[in-house]
Amino acid sequence: ETYCMINRPGNFDECVRQYGIKDAAQVTPFLTNKERLFLIFTNNMYVLLFTLVFSLIFGAGVIFILAWNASVIGAAIGIFTDYKLAALPIGILRFFLHGIFEIGSYFIIALAGGMVSVAIIRHETGTEKFWEVLQDSLNLIIVSVVILFAAALLEVFVTPLLF
Repeated sequence: ETYCMINRPGNFDECVRQYGIKDAAQVTPFLTNKERLFLIFTNNMYVLLFTLVFSLIFGAGVIFILAWNASVIGAAIGIFTDYKLAALPIGILRFFLHGIFEIGSYFIIALAGGMVSVAIIRHETGTEKFWEVLQDSLNLIIVSVVILFAAALLEVFVTPLLF
């Protein structure tokens, strides 16, 4: 249902029948844009927090999370284009509109976590330099959340109008 709410809001019932639920009466009613915005932003915030924690713990190892996210985007493009090569440009464009901001926010949060991780590894905790790194990292986290919210707005309100 979530896939259909996000990717095929125009023909929700058909999408749900196509992807597994045979009785559309069991499906929850179609959500409003405000509810969709909340669901999408909440889901993206989970990914953002996971990326931050992973970058804090593993530093550069966060590249695995970013690669995983890229594979999810690739799968979504494949499903949207129905695996047809001719539809690939429109599928990429559909996800590019909001995806560039979404992925950018994940990269920014990875930088923020990596900065703190490096400062801890260098044993700079408790110094004035460490507090500056924390402040810079917090600024990056705030920027990342704002960009992620803008991406969610694009995904909910602009993308369905165009595709």
